[in-house]
Amino acid sequence: MTITLEALLGADHPAPLAALDALMVEARATLDDELLALCTACIESILTDHSWQPPRALTPREQAFLAATEQFVTSVSTLEDDQVARLREFESADTIYKFFCALYAIDMHYRLQLVMPRVLP
Repeated sequence: MTITLEALLGADHPAPLAALDALMVEARATLDDELLALCTACIESILTDHSWQPPRALTPREQAFLAATEQFVTSVSTLEDDQVARLREFESADTIYKFFCALYAIDMHYRLQLVMPRVLP
């Protein structure tokens, strides 16, 4: 059974949860639901068991965003200019900026969900 962040942080630590919730709302407004769901599944897999496989053949746009997602989660400091250029083939710089903010929020949410059960009884 997975314990949610809301259950762990809600009553005793409302401010961090509210800030993360605000980021998650913004994240959901950044990209279309299907692409965001693919990126979210990729993040969850990277942080847990690495077993995720795309549910179908991916479009070039989805491939670019998933590659950036994987790079962001595993080693953000080694994100290459060509990866960003690939994203620019499909979206504006503003949308890409929001995308990376969304990745941050989603990644942080999953990381906290993994560690908080060990920290807070």
